[in-house]
Amino acid sequence: MTVILEFAEAAGKKPEDLTIDDLKNETVIEIVRTIESKAIAYGKSTGFFGAWAAENGPNAIQFFGIYENVVLDNSLKALKKWGDPLVAIYPESGTLLADHPFVVLNGTWIDRWQRFAAGQYLFFLLEPENQELAEEHGFRPAIASVPLDQTIFNLSNGVQYEINIPIMKPLKGEVMEAIFTAWVKVRRTQI
Repeated sequence: MTVILEFAEAAGKKPEDLTIDDLKNETVIEIVRTIESKAIAYGKSTGFFGAWAAENGPNAIQFFGIYENVVLDNSLKALKKWGDPLVAIYPESGTLLADHPFVVLNGTWIDRWQRFAAGQYLFFLLEPENQELAEEHGFRPAIASVPLDQTIFNLSNGVQYEINIPIMKPLKGEVMEAIFTAWVKVRRTQI
């Protein structure tokens, strides 16, 4: 998601307005390549960066893009070890939310009982008590009727209770596919 925001900023657009041509634009590519030239590591997941930062301290890495749940998992660990917590920074221009959509495939191989089971599973996930349980793992509720837990989502834990910045819409599907090709052009290869 960080790379998406880098391309959007370099192109002077919101992520949802990015085009495949933007990802091929040499000026945009050069701006993102310059940002990526400062990378010191690429991990397999954002959890890697949170754990690495908490373990290795503020001199190991100063900036990295991760999910709020990773900040929540590692902020107090870093504070105890280094005297500095991990703190989420929310860019003024806006951010993307990871919504991890629930999808029921509409294929001929899906029978009515599988479709029914998927619907029941979605119902289970959206039950208020399960949304509250998800908060304990650092995920904001997906339904508005479940209040956000202020004992979890607060500055003492490294995240903001309210996100008062624009929430941007995701890329179009074809642009998302093209960003993988663009990534090869901009990523730092000496890591």
